Amino acid sequence: YEDTVFVYRTPQPIITGRDTICLNMTEPYAGSLAVSDTATNWSWNLGNGQSSNQPNVTVRYGATGSYTLQLTATNLIGCSDTITKIIYVAPLPTVTPVNDPITINAGGSANVLMNYTGNIISYIWTPSTRLSCTGCPGPAANPQSTTEYSVQVTVQYDCRNTGDVTGVVVCNQQNFFVTNTFCP
Repeated sequence: YEDTVFVYRTPQPIITGRDTICLNMTEPYAGSLAVSDTATNWSWNLGNGQSSNQPNVTVRYGATGSYTLQLTATNLIGCSDTITKIIYVAPLPTVTPVNDPITINAGGSANVLMNYTGNIISYIWTPSTRLSCTGCPGPAANPQSTTEYSVQVTVQYDCRNTGDVTGVVVCNQQNFFVTNTFCP
């Protein structure tokens, strides 16, 4: 008596994606196999009560901390294996103005001061016109008219946040408006 025995490899799943992600940011994760197999069923547990049966998923977490991603790959005859990946969800930096709005006397300047949390590695101020610097924490501004400034800060893991402050230009603490048309 002869018989043919088929031996199927137990799938070895792999999770590809970042180890640390930012709070409330969407991040992709990909499931794959160490040795390709076309007939594979996927089962994700995303660690936040959500699951998926697709090989690739997108996750988003609303709280900081550690989460465990779990991926199970099963072949046609029911052989399966599971892999886990622990990811850390980092907090976003905070950016709040010290005063908003800030008053700037016409022809003068004032420092645009913000309170920051997090280990800030970069600052980007916009608009850059009439600012003393665009990559510093508190530039001096001397706008010609009322201007809203925005700063985007970045911390480790490329987590970003923005804050806004308005610079109100006044003449001797009062605004004066001069018409540009006259009628005889």
